[in-house]
Amino acid sequence: MPVLPEWVNYHFPPKIHIEVDCAHKSGSYIKNIGNRILIITTQKDLQSSVDVLSIKKSIERDTDGVIIYDDIITAATLKDLDTAAHFARQSQVNCVIA
Repeated sequence: MPVLPEWVNYHFPPKIHIEVDCAHKSGSYIKNIGNRILIITTQKDLQSSVDVLSIKKSIERDTDGVIIYDDIITAATLKDLDTAAHFARQSQVNCVIA
């Protein structure tokens, strides 16, 4: 398993919420976590999933907006994660949904 450089700091405090129709209600939960939201998804999932667009619309309804990062083709590599982290820093996001 490759070792990430020590300057790469990933912290994943999980918050899992399961409820009927939770994709349409996700914006009301996420607005309490941050106001600059980044959704990281693959191009394949973005094209084939209605849920990602449903979550995006819900977040847009309840927050200032959302950025979708879909530069990942299928499965994320360490380089993809590093690029996404750099993009998140440049965009000054304070909440990441992946």
